Amino acid sequence: RIHHFKEIGSTMAVARELGKKGVEEGTIVIAESQSHGRGRLSRKWFSPRGGIYFTIILKPKISPIYAPRINLMASVAVAKAIRKLYGLKAELKWPNDVLLAGKKVCGILAEMEAEVDAISYVNLGIGINVNASVSQCEKGATSLRDELGREVSRREFLSTVLREINEQQAVLTGAELLREWRSLSATLNREVRIVAPGEEIVGQAVDIDASGALILRSGDGSLRSAVAGDCIH
Repeated sequence: RIHHFKEIGSTMAVARELGKKGVEEGTIVIAESQSHGRGRLSRKWFSPRGGIYFTIILKPKISPIYAPRINLMASVAVAKAIRKLYGLKAELKWPNDVLLAGKKVCGILAEMEAEVDAISYVNLGIGINVNASVSQCEKGATSLRDELGREVSRREFLSTVLREINEQQAVLTGAELLREWRSLSATLNREVRIVAPGEEIVGQAVDIDASGALILRSGDGSLRSAVAGDCIH
């Protein structure tokens, strides 16, 4: 079921209310533009007309411990769709960004409602810069139009992304998803700085673990895991 809006505050806010009402899995809230789109840490997400901004409600039958993998799954799905349709080298920045030529083309935000041992639902919000030229407006950002020099079919692209999400959900708890993410990663094998509340970790990103945490090797050779935070390449 698709709820389509010309403009709303944010698709995530609408999906949050729908999730509380127990709507069916796969329900989508999509908007032509958002006045209060947001990313991680409540940052504003620039949402002009021409982009794709949607939240899909998922009900994965997995333990909450695997919830961080949903961000990985979504980023893999978007990157694969871009590569398949347009031949652009989409790469992944931990934990939830998709990059083109080192610039952000897609941001992902997942909100979970869960009990100790079971997930009730996950609202997976995805914002993709498609046909709006954003490189002049947002530092460090780009769009498919900016990279290709032409507009693309948003309907075709969204359909492909949703098919990829469906396929990646089937391997959400397996090793295949982690292999896919590693193969597309722009973060692994480089020096990074992870900024999280109350701490900062600097080192070489060497891997991700089964839960999706980033593993860093510091200068003294010790390994540390980053569960969340801003990753600065």
